[in-house]
Amino acid sequence: MPGDVTLQYAGTAWLTLLLGYPRAVVSVAAVMAIETLAGSRSFAVLGLDILFFAVAPAWLMWALARACRQHLPPNLFIFLLGVGFLGLFVAYALPLLAIGLIDVLALGAQGVGADTASTHALAQQLRLALPYALLLSAGEAWIEGMLTTLLVVFAPGRVCLFDEAYYLARR
Repeated sequence: MPGDVTLQYAGTAWLTLLLGYPRAVVSVAAVMAIETLAGSRSFAVLGLDILFFAVAPAWLMWALARACRQHLPPNLFIFLLGVGFLGLFVAYALPLLAIGLIDVLALGAQGVGADTASTHALAQQLRLALPYALLLSAGEAWIEGMLTTLLVVFAPGRVCLFDEAYYLARR
């Protein structure tokens, strides 16, 4: 895509829902390390990629699930909508927006006023970062939220962050 923006399926937040925080981070970090060894990813940004595309979405998903459980009533729909849809969106959108901001700051530090090519690159990055981050996050959150709903209804034990005893207990 223009401006070296690449589309990819992240999946870390959903893995956190299914597997739990540590397993999701280790799984995604291992995949990124394998991609780096295969030459698909740069060694120079591997740590930053792991931080923003493995640790941050997994931590945000875990924190949002915990916050919903602590501050909201124990209702199945609270989990499905709050964690399964909205939580997934937030867990994907915030790291993508942060990495877009870092890209913009890095382009700005290279001397935007020096030439028109760098000014054009900065403007293009600003124009692409926000819309693509939100579009990608919304699409992933929607699909994964639907899959989470199906799993919670038909196989609730497969969703690690879903506590059956808490959300389905009769009160």
